[in-house]
Amino acid sequence: MSLTGFAIRTCLKRALRGATLAEDRVKDSLITPLDLLAADTPQPLLIVSTDDDLRQAEVRTPRDRRRELDVVIEMALATAVAIDDGTVRLEMPHTDAGMEATLDIMAWQVRAALKDPTNPWAELYRTFRGEVRKILTRRGASTEDGVRFAARQIIITVDPLQEPERGRDAIPTPWDGLVAQMRADAELEPYGDLLATLLTGSTLPPWQAVQAQLGQTRAVMDAVGLSALHGAEAEPPVSQVTITTDRGDIVETLEPVP
Repeated sequence: MSLTGFAIRTCLKRALRGATLAEDRVKDSLITPLDLLAADTPQPLLIVSTDDDLRQAEVRTPRDRRRELDVVIEMALATAVAIDDGTVRLEMPHTDAGMEATLDIMAWQVRAALKDPTNPWAELYRTFRGEVRKILTRRGASTEDGVRFAARQIIITVDPLQEPERGRDAIPTPWDGLVAQMRADAELEPYGDLLATLLTGSTLPPWQAVQAQLGQTRAVMDAVGLSALHGAEAEPPVSQVTITTDRGDIVETLEPVP
């Protein structure tokens, strides 16, 4: 779907691992129906995914777009659950009320994990997530084929971080932080290397990098004065302008376009 969606799911999965009654049973984008999952894995389970993705251009600038991305966290269980936090031990029964109470606890644990300021994965999730537009919770349950299970969806609609542009030698921020975290994880290290490859190595001159970022034509870039002079497209950008006057030279240093 997008690199930002991939980043959100990756951070979400790692932030939730071991933080809820689902323990390490946190899956990414499973398409298996919940009733089959409940039969195979009756213990509490979390599934994270990204779903509907709406992008609307704003009138202010071509690059300024309103985006609504649905981040979905599904919870399911089909068995009694023992809760033991070291001081209190409680057996949640395999009844409608017992499973619903277990899902309430898991939902609270999910929200607490995603707000945790000490978890670097949760911190990265909040960075890539951007602004939260709304949160919708849906309830689900079934007793088909002899499997009694309860489920719940938490749908978080966000305006996430913009999709990254390819850089030259350095991975753009905050993607560099994500790549570092992924490279420190044996399972995610190959994906971190892939991200680093995708986000570096651009050979575009600065003015064309801006054109690609804005998604505009050469004619538009010419009209707004952001393109290179015709015939000098491959020349390095001007870094210094010197104006000679009767009172001496005026030197203006220009910052390069990132």
